[in-house]
Amino acid sequence: MNRIEPGQTEFLVVAQVVAFSSEPGFLKLKLFTDFSEDFFQRKVLFLDFFGKMKELKIEKIKGDSKNLSLKFAGFSSREDARILLGKSLFIPLADAHKLDENQYFIHDLIGSDVYKNGVFFGSVKDVYTLPSNDVYVIIKENGEEYLLPALKKFIENFSAEEKKLILKSGEEFYDDEN
Repeated sequence: MNRIEPGQTEFLVVAQVVAFSSEPGFLKLKLFTDFSEDFFQRKVLFLDFFGKMKELKIEKIKGDSKNLSLKFAGFSSREDARILLGKSLFIPLADAHKLDENQYFIHDLIGSDVYKNGVFFGSVKDVYTLPSNDVYVIIKENGEEYLLPALKKFIENFSAEEKKLILKSGEEFYDDEN
């Protein structure tokens, strides 16, 4: 996502175009949201086109939460839609699904400083969304990658405003001496 200039709308990535569908003009999506049902109410999505957000009107949408495909107005064939392959699709952040207390968007977590026993442990680089639970990818100060299950039993507190994740004290799930 590009740097947001004053007065610009902030955007949230919700999907990526990964392949053509069997029907002309339809594209298969990889979703980056737990709220796939929201796609069926949307009339537009946005595409970052050389640093400017371009609105794409949704003509048709098919599928379910695991296999979603859509067709944008003006893209009737594979040749028309080829330019969209691999592109991320966005919505205005103000239109994002409202989360419950203690739920966060992945972009809230990425870049957060992680502390263990009051000492800086590393920074959240990525979040893997897995069937059983999410996993935080933490890059420690020495450059090592550490995978932490995103479970309440390991997390004392998270502040999206401060971008700070505090882990519970204890050694039972750590592989080092910090």
